[in-house]
Amino acid sequence: AQELGYEVVEIGADEERKQKNMTAFISAAKQSGLVKKKKVFIVDELDQLESAKAVTELVEQSEHPVVMITTELYDKKLYALRQKCKIIKFSHVRTDSITKFLQEICAKEGISLGAEQLEQIAKMSSGDIRAALIDMETLGAGKTDTKEIGYREQNQGMFDTLKIIFKTTSMENALIALNSSKDKEEL
Repeated sequence: AQELGYEVVEIGADEERKQKNMTAFISAAKQSGLVKKKKVFIVDELDQLESAKAVTELVEQSEHPVVMITTELYDKKLYALRQKCKIIKFSHVRTDSITKFLQEICAKEGISLGAEQLEQIAKMSSGDIRAALIDMETLGAGKTDTKEIGYREQNQGMFDTLKIIFKTTSMENALIALNSSKDKEEL
């Protein structure tokens, strides 16, 4: 966004996203200013909001693009908001792509980790680049054994779970899929 000349205005999970703060955020989104600088508003961890009503208001009233990030797209409280948005889904990144990315970062940052360690970090991240970077930093800061990091726990979404349940011929596999779903109540 910055490369295209946009000012990035972000509200994330680490900030207090109470009604008064969201009101100020919405007010900023409505303002065009004298300079007419382009802005893009980013709402991170949308599913952690107390109410989606304020964000729906933001989307409806903003003169600027609003980018919302969530891992719980089909949460009930986001239903009305989903109807007003263009949804872009991102897949987990392949292990070989993460390994190559980590190698590039190590070269730029002067971190000396072996190819096997980087490949193991990539596998253990379960397709999450941010997790892989954190693990790489941990190992680069003195820890030498990838066993100290561990695998990232992955909960399956509702649609992944249903796909497994309908395609499996084993009741045991269906129960495992159901138990590993984060949307048990939705199913």
